Amino acid sequence: MAKRSKASERTLAYYKELGMPLWRVEQWIPNPRSPGGGTRRDLWNFADYLGMCPERGIVAVQSCGDQHSEHIRKFREPAIAAYIVQWLTYGRGRTHLDLISWGKRKVKRGGKAMRYRARIERITIETVSPGWADLME
Repeated sequence: MAKRSKASERTLAYYKELGMPLWRVEQWIPNPRSPGGGTRRDLWNFADYLGMCPERGIVAVQSCGDQHSEHIRKFREPAIAAYIVQWLTYGRGRTHLDLISWGKRKVKRGGKAMRYRARIERITIETVSPGWADLME
């Protein structure tokens, strides 16, 4: 099985601190022809983790390093956007999707010390399918 990335470890710690432990739903699929090789498969191509909390309901979380905009582009691909729209609408306001990316940022402007900071975006239907709400009217 593949080792978790540092971004994944940071994400798990972050949500645990918020009181919402996460369950990993991403799979590692080994390639028998390439020992040690394989691919990762997200739940419905957009979720690495699921968590529950009383305030927000069920939250799907996509965790990544510093590739925030690449994941937004991936979410807008028609096949994946369709799954996300289903996830967000079928839950009737009780299912959510968070994209959390981790980038190294300076602690102080002009300083040398760097620290990882989370960028969290609550993904909405408008994020993945702009103009979708207009079609529903």
